[in-house]
Amino acid sequence: TLEYVTADISPRTAELARGFEAVCPFVASDAGRESLCALRRAGVQLILLRCTGYNNVDLAAAAGAAR
Repeated sequence: TLEYVTADISPRTAELARGFEAVCPFVASDAGRESLCALRRAGVQLILLRCTGYNNVDLAAAAGAAR
């Protein structure tokens, strides 16, 4: 099931993802350490990107959250 939420991903809005396995942030979304940790606490297991860049993603935090 897909659900579009107009709020951008951030540590404050990560709780909106509770109940979903994955999120697909926009290219300018905050996918830094705080956001990724908050998403993980909300139960998100997968971050999907639909862009060519990933400079907005804290890769070290993403790798650590996977463990």
